[in-house]
Amino acid sequence: VAQKQTQAIIAKVGTLMTLPTNETPTVAAVSDAAAAKKQSSFFNLAQNGDIVLLYAKAGQAILYRPSTNKIVEVAPLTFSGTPAASTAK
Repeated sequence: VAQKQTQAIIAKVGTLMTLPTNETPTVAAVSDAAAAKKQSSFFNLAQNGDIVLLYAKAGQAILYRPSTNKIVEVAPLTFSGTPAASTAK
């Protein structure tokens, strides 16, 4: 069931923007927006119930709001403690 829900979310977000095709994202729901906002500015516009898609290989994080079917935020994904892949300059 969870895999079907994940695939449905990826399909919906895929209609709104071009997604990386060479990997399956990690998908997580925002359950405590206030705490998330304290951890990262990426979550400044987050609301409880929003969905985060994390594409590790592509280095992309997407914040999606199912209630309005909108992309709220897109940001480069960086991991603390490891060097981020450099993008084209």
